[in-house]
Amino acid sequence: MATLKLHQPINMNNLQAWDGTFPIVDSGHIRATDGVRTQDYFGSFQFTNGEVSGGTLTSTVAYQNGLYYELTDMNANAAVVAEHIGGFDFKSALNEVLKGNDTVIGSAGNDVIKSGAGNDTINGGAGIDTVQYNSKAGLIVTRTVDANGRAYAIKVDGKIDVVSNVERIGFGDGSTLAIDVEAGQNAGSAYRLYQAAFDRRPDTAGLKFWTTQLDNGTSLAEVATGFVTSNEFKAANPGTDSTTLINSYYQHVLHRAPDATGLDYWSNAAANGMSASEMLVSFSESQENISNTAAALYNGLWLV
Repeated sequence: MATLKLHQPINMNNLQAWDGTFPIVDSGHIRATDGVRTQDYFGSFQFTNGEVSGGTLTSTVAYQNGLYYELTDMNANAAVVAEHIGGFDFKSALNEVLKGNDTVIGSAGNDVIKSGAGNDTINGGAGIDTVQYNSKAGLIVTRTVDANGRAYAIKVDGKIDVVSNVERIGFGDGSTLAIDVEAGQNAGSAYRLYQAAFDRRPDTAGLKFWTTQLDNGTSLAEVATGFVTSNEFKAANPGTDSTTLINSYYQHVLHRAPDATGLDYWSNAAANGMSASEMLVSFSESQENISNTAAALYNGLWLV
């Protein structure tokens, strides 16, 4: 049950073996370096004619512009791993060391984490993180709770992973399931804002586009500004005065008539300078609207 900890943003699909020199080679420690990257391997190694022929790999640490990643708590066949790396087949080496029920801890950036063969526990950390699977065979996505709080159990291809702080689930056919659907999270916020503005569920292409804009740093307020100037928004919300707009938001976003207290609140907000787009965001991300749309978002949103 290995533990992989990422210290820099990594796309595990792009990790590759590389050629270098070996300034340290002994029975407990092998170091490889090419002057830019350094990899330390620790364990108990056996050698035949200068090649690793047996023993156990227990940990490895990679450096590239600083600490890159750490793999610990391994019990891997050192000869098998060495053969894969020697053949520049890093993917197979990684599959070998991550074939148990492993733990992966993401970096503070955007990671793409390749799930292994076992039942893994994956914490993506900060950033927009994706867990990648080869197929969708038998896919069942279930909300659960782990030590990190709310999480998802991903049952797929004969295994079950528990993922937290992960935004996307990717598959070998190119499809992507967004599970960042809570208040303030990009895919959920894009869905809610789209539905609030146009009184309809977003099409997949539109949802993907606006979610990507949020991923790339566009604010929800900026997206809302674009929505309220669109012809579709103006057709759905034809009034120009604040009272008509507020009533329209109640009907199209919350699907009810305004209560007196709410109407007074939003009327005062508009009188004090709140714009139509700012009000749209407030309605969209209100607890009432989040609750109203929760069922549609419960098991994630397909972006592709």
